[in-house]
Order: sequence, then C-alpha cells, then structure tokens
Amino acid sequence: MRWLSRKLLLLASAGCLHSCQQHEVEGITISGTLTDQQDYATNWRMCRLISRALDHDGQALAELVAFDCGGAAGCYDLADVITQIMARVGVPNFMQMTAHFSIQQQRDVRHFLEVGLASGRYAVRKSLDNSVHGQVPALDRQLAN
Repeated sequence: MRWLSRKLLLLASAGCLHSCQQHEVEGITISGTLTDQQDYATNWRMCRLISRALDHDGQALAELVAFDCGGAAGCYDLADVITQIMARVGVPNFMQMTAHFSIQQQRDVRHFLEVGLASGRYAVRKSLDNSVHGQVPALDRQLAN
C-alpha cells in the first residue's frame, strides 16, 4: 500500500510540474491563453521576470518584452501583463526602466502598451483615448515610433 501511495504522489507531482502554471504574480493577472502553452519551467521563468520588473528591474522588463508569447491571444495576454506592470510601478519608474532600451525594444514596448491600453482596463488617466499617446504622453515621446 505504501508503494502505491508513493507512486500516486510521484505521478501527481510530475503532472503538476507540467501543468501547474501560476496565473497571478504579486497582483499581476496572467491570462490562461499565455500560461496554457507553457511548461512549468517557462511559467516559473516568466513569473520571476514579472516579479523582478515590479521591483523596477529594467533588464527583467526587457526579457519579458522579448518573451515568447506564442502569437495571437498569448501575445495579447503578455501585452496585458506589461500594461499592468506599467500601471503598478508608475509611469515615471517605467520610463526609467525603458530609458536605455534599444530602438527595437522601445518599439516592442510601445506595441505591447498599445494593445494593453486598448482594452481600457488599466487606464492610467481618465481619457477617451486609450492609446499610449492619450494615456501616457511623456512615455509616448520617449518610446520609438
């Protein structure tokens, strides 16, 4: 009987390593489309990057912007995560984090924010314009067009 319970525990643990993804990191929601395609190690790495970005780590944000989101809905979900990070750390801190990004990284951040802000869920200021320019004009001027 002891052998059977150990075997079941081992199988449950192995299944969790493949399918137990974290859907929230320090208040940042990660939608299922992004996490559903990840194995445990990939999800753990993404969660660490989110946590480090919340601590104002620009390198972690750069890695998150370059993270493989799998295309389509997964990339919309990553855009949502990046927008939540911006809203959480504040625009001035986010600007400092992205100040030394390459032109391509700045463009990528801008594209992610355009998608993330379009939903209106994480608006930085009250405006009918949910674009980067309408929500965060100072950041818009900093990021490459």
